[in-house]
Amino acid sequence: MEDVLRDVLDSDKKTLVIALGNVARKFFEQDLRHKAREHPCFNAIDDIVRGRRNIKVLFLDKLQYLYMYLTYVEIEVEQHSRGDTLSSYEEIVIYGLESLVFPHEKEEEKEEKQEKMSPEQLRNLNLILHGAMRLEKRYAIRVRLVNAVDLGVQVHSWDALSRYWRRRVLE
Repeated sequence: MEDVLRDVLDSDKKTLVIALGNVARKFFEQDLRHKAREHPCFNAIDDIVRGRRNIKVLFLDKLQYLYMYLTYVEIEVEQHSRGDTLSSYEEIVIYGLESLVFPHEKEEEKEEKQEKMSPEQLRNLNLILHGAMRLEKRYAIRVRLVNAVDLGVQVHSWDALSRYWRRRVLE
């Protein structure tokens, strides 16, 4: 995630970073502060000024809220394209989506975890990915999905689904 943030700061684009779940929140509230002390690359005055002007961070804890917010962003972008509003995002970074789709299990449950997603997980993820890719296709908003946790055996399901929606955008 540090590399994505550095890229976002260097690009000087209006960006919305959506942090999902406790792991993503902890990264922004605690881990990033410690890293800024250790590595001054995130602590430059210029980065702080650009960050406040161009980067908004939103913390969400439910998949339904993410879907509703992506719908809201689409409406806002549509109004911006008609000249009804002043600002619109050029890039959206979704950090930690997999942590809400595949909730953190205890170690004993990890070993018994199946490789396939449940129908509810699949439905929620399809709605969110469809909304995100629709923003990319219709409005040329770059959408980046950044993992916050290791998916283990679920990585195959995650990769297949994200590839499917990326291909759909190109059609």
